[in-house]
Amino acid sequence: MRLTRSLENLIEQLQKLPTIGPKTAQRLA
Repeated sequence: MRLTRSLENLIEQLQKLPTIGPKTAQRLA
């Protein structure tokens, strides 16, 4: 799955939150 750079940045920021993992971040994005 190819994400846009802005989406990747958003997911990266979300993953820094302790309660959110990579899969959750991708769903939120």
